[in-house]
Amino acid sequence: FDFEPLGSAVQRFARYHGRTIEVSPDVARLELGGRFKLDELDDFLRDVAKTLPVQVLKSGDHLRIVPRQQ
Repeated sequence: FDFEPLGSAVQRFARYHGRTIEVSPDVARLELGGRFKLDELDDFLRDVAKTLPVQVLKSGDHLRIVPRQQ
């Protein structure tokens, strides 16, 4: 990804894995850069949470990406 909006990048992973991943509108436009393997969703989510001011919330199969709580 090269300055890809987070919402767009997440949707690529979601389609590849056949999952729904919600991205809060507050963070969907944050830009993401880097190389990620589509088949490594957990690694992608971990790296996103490390590099952007977001947190990934998991509840069963439901995933949400929201602003990081201060």
